[in-house]
Amino acid sequence: MPHLKRYALSMVKDTWQADDLVQDCMLRAMRKRHQYHPGTHRRRWLFTILRNLYLDWRRQCTRQGPHVALKECQTDTRRRTPQDDWMALVDLRRSLKRLRSCEREVLFLNAFSRLSQRDIAYRLGIAEGTVRSRLSRARSALTG
Repeated sequence: MPHLKRYALSMVKDTWQADDLVQDCMLRAMRKRHQYHPGTHRRRWLFTILRNLYLDWRRQCTRQGPHVALKECQTDTRRRTPQDDWMALVDLRRSLKRLRSCEREVLFLNAFSRLSQRDIAYRLGIAEGTVRSRLSRARSALTG
């Protein structure tokens, strides 16, 4: 079995994963021993099983995506305080003041008055493409 372990390590580069692959290989070989034909090379048969298990594992990893540790997924569970809301409002006001007046006006009409880009263009007497570009610049400036 050391030859299987070396082969598994060459594929996965992780000792624990290699051990798991070798163990799964041996289990599959035991379950499928009726498919082994006497006279064929036993080591080659085991290597084929191991390679197929590795390929199955890689396909599964691709479908599931990368592993993310649980602690990386946990969010801050503390409650928002009025101070948090106040600071967010201060930051928003500061960011809005940095916008050019024409960008701020278009953003307010779109976000708060819920006007369409066509209606904003009509109201301000500018082209619809100008509204789109001003909205885009304003949103980019706010998101950083």
